[in-house]
Parts: sequence; structure tokens; C-alpha cells
Amino acid sequence: MEAYLTVEKIIKEFHFTKGDYASAERQLLLFSQSYALLTDMQADAIRSSYDAKDRLGWLRIATILLKKFFQVAPKLRRKDLLNIFFSLYSFENLDHGYDAVMDLIEVSEKVKDFEPEARILWDVYKPLTSNAVAVENLEKKLF
Repeated sequence: MEAYLTVEKIIKEFHFTKGDYASAERQLLLFSQSYALLTDMQADAIRSSYDAKDRLGWLRIATILLKKFFQVAPKLRRKDLLNIFFSLYSFENLDHGYDAVMDLIEVSEKVKDFEPEARILWDVYKPLTSNAVAVENLEKKLF
């Protein structure tokens, strides 16, 4: 229950100022660490408490972080960026929409040389992603 309350607090207190990617990355990394500790039922419950457009907005920020910084980041930061992306992809629970395809295409181009590590990290968030189509879309594009 502690992880659930932590995720909820991070969501409620999240603030993004355009261009302040360092602050967004710090906040979203805390989100990903706590989100990874949830059960699948807790993930579904917290996901259903927030509008899809808000969840998509967070995923957009995660995608931008990964696009901007992944290629030049040291290995540890790459893992952090992937954790952020995967946690927010799972939180968003995307299906077949244009947005889902675009995010996955943009990310797949960046992480193709980091695939074994990305697979290990994705396996943490996969059980929290209740939409089977979302899981299949990500795995087809990335792995």
C-alpha cells in the first residue's frame, strides 16, 4: 500500500515546466521506482483514477526524455530513462492509436542497440500493463 500512496502523491504533485527536463526526469524516475512495486490490481486502480489525456501527456514527456538523452547517456542513466518510459507506457496502457505507434517508433530507433537490457527492464512493467494489445505492440516494435 505504501508504493500505491507514493505513486499517487507523485502524480498529484507532478509539475512540468516546459524545457525543464532535469526536474521532469527526477520526478518521473521516482514514479517509475514506486510504480514497479505495485501489484497489477493497484496499477489498474491508480490508472483508472486519472484521465487518459493526462497519462498520455506524461508518456509524451518520457518519450521526449528518451529521445533527447538516451544516445549520449551513460549506461546507468539509460536504464533510468528506459524505466521511466516503460513505467509510463504501462501506466498509459496504450492500445492501437496513432500516439502509441509514434511513441514506439521513436523509442525503438533509440534503444535498438540496448535491446537485451531493455527487455529485462520491460519485464518489470509488463505484468502491470493490463492491455494485451499494448504489450504486444511494444514487444513487436522493440524486441
